[in-house]
Amino acid sequence: MSREIANFSFEGKLKTSIEEPGQSQQELDFGSWQATISYGFPQPDGRRPPGTPDAHGAALIAQLGPDEFLVTGVDAGVSLHLPGRLPGLRMQILTAQEGSYHNGNNRLMRRRNTCR
Repeated sequence: MSREIANFSFEGKLKTSIEEPGQSQQELDFGSWQATISYGFPQPDGRRPPGTPDAHGAALIAQLGPDEFLVTGVDAGVSLHLPGRLPGLRMQILTAQEGSYHNGNNRLMRRRNTCR
């Protein structure tokens, strides 16, 4: 996977977010998409997340295609949305997959959600 990460970085398609004390949310810009990264326990009703007790959250997002992303992180939630719009409005995750990379190939372990 390190080769793929290096390629995404070289192509400018890789972004990272590291939680800082007192900053429980961050925005990453992918042009036609924005990513809101929230740290700490997910909050109901859109309330601001509290962050983690020792500010250890992190996220890594690679843009694979115009509307396709590889997302991974530790104690972080990621919401993709259109610029200027609230997360969750006018967008839908059609497929979320869990897997791993081996020798440059993605191995699907399970589908997390699927709309059909």
